[in-house]
Amino acid sequence: RHGEGEHNDSAGKDDKSGLNIFDPRLTPVGMAEACVVFTKEKGLDNFKPDIVFVSPLWRTLQTCTEAFRARADRYKCTMEAWEDVREHNNLNPCNHRRAISSEHNEAFPGVSFARITRDGPPCGSEWVESDYKSAVMLVRNRTARVLAELAERKETEIAV
Repeated sequence: RHGEGEHNDSAGKDDKSGLNIFDPRLTPVGMAEACVVFTKEKGLDNFKPDIVFVSPLWRTLQTCTEAFRARADRYKCTMEAWEDVREHNNLNPCNHRRAISSEHNEAFPGVSFARITRDGPPCGSEWVESDYKSAVMLVRNRTARVLAELAERKETEIAV
């Protein structure tokens, strides 16, 4: 998951305006949340994944990289952006990402973007307006692909 994003900052308010923020960043609260992921209090201080797969959405990239940057033991591992581990690709702008560019490489130098396309899937590619069950099945199929690939990997400690 990710820390609090700009789109979540309106939580508790009556409007859903946050859903219209395209590829939102983390709020200061979200950055603070990311910094305590690998702490004793969270029970993850000894978790040392061999590899991390992270969604290419900006807020998830921030959460992942900040969590590792803040580790007390400075542990590092391979990090790969992977389109298939992202949130539901519905019609909400907050669930869509910007094209991969030099901005990503500068902000997240420890993340490989080699396995994803520059532009990513089109907005709403998992949205079936007339049939919610069909939309859910698209996400389930994507999840099945991820699980199948993870089962074939040589690493034993994998974070998604």
